[in-house]
Amino acid sequence: MTSSIATYLLQNNVMYITGDLNHSYTKLLISILLYANRNKVKKPISIYINGKGSSIVNHLSTYDNLISIHDVINNSKIPIFTHCTGVALNELFIVSSFGLKGYRVALPSSFFALDPFICPGSRYSASDMGLYKSEILRLNFCLINIISIHSSKCLQDVSVNTEKGLFLNSLEACNYGIIDNII
Repeated sequence: MTSSIATYLLQNNVMYITGDLNHSYTKLLISILLYANRNKVKKPISIYINGKGSSIVNHLSTYDNLISIHDVINNSKIPIFTHCTGVALNELFIVSSFGLKGYRVALPSSFFALDPFICPGSRYSASDMGLYKSEILRLNFCLINIISIHSSKCLQDVSVNTEKGLFLNSLEACNYGIIDNII
């Protein structure tokens, strides 16, 4: 039964993201996006999002996964719609903004949150901290830039807003520019 539902969803360009963007999940997601783009039937891809994701800075590889998904979506030949059906936390907060403008939607009860970009620190040696800090600052700027581009907020506003974390209900996410409509 599960495989028939998965097949049906794939054939109809529907994807559902419920967890963090680890390498396996990202590879599957990108494969589905590429397959849908190569399919002869060019109907929009709908990505449904409901998950807590993982802390972006606790898993630096998450950033690479996020950028890979961003690049594939930006280069898609068919429109990609995003639908938040519950919570969109951390990297899923950012993925929610990747859809085609005008087609990024959420349910009224949806919730969006982004952990602050901080250095966990305690598990790194003193000599590693300088390197880790500079990498976190670089990734922080890249993520702020992505949010700024997709939300139409200036870099300064996004930087200030994400300094201590960002928590938004559906209406606030719509006003911020992460989504376009509440359904």
